[in-house]
Amino acid sequence: MNGHGDKRTLVGAVAGGIAPGNVVAYAQKKGLYAVVWSGEFAAIARSAPDI
Repeated sequence: MNGHGDKRTLVGAVAGGIAPGNVVAYAQKKGLYAVVWSGEFAAIARSAPDI
């Protein structure tokens, strides 16, 4: 991870009230989860939403 023998795995997420599709796609491309609204609940986006 840091070049000094650190073997930890980082897991990250981005979340927002309204996430534009390009933000979701960018986060996913960088290996992050994108948490978006799905009806009344938040959910992990499977793919970038249509704009």
